[in-house]
Amino acid sequence: MSREQYPLGRLMFRHEGEFWNVYFGTDPSDAVQLGSIRMSLVMDNASAKDSFMKLFSEWHQRKIKDITGQTATMETQTAPEHERSGAA
Repeated sequence: MSREQYPLGRLMFRHEGEFWNVYFGTDPSDAVQLGSIRMSLVMDNASAKDSFMKLFSEWHQRKIKDITGQTATMETQTAPEHERSGAA
């Protein structure tokens, strides 16, 4: 996953400590944190996890449409090993 693949950026969800954070950027080095939720709220609650992801996915789709006029496609991918933070 590179700048060439996602020139306008992508969402990156990361489990960091007690939080699940969402970032936006072309890669982790330029990512900006958009939000976070306590892991205890989403760990055993698939509905809460899906809602959190949907909120930011819809925001991302709207931003891409505003910028390009095209509808973004959303696909979930596991982060490459070198981008994973684990439960840092």
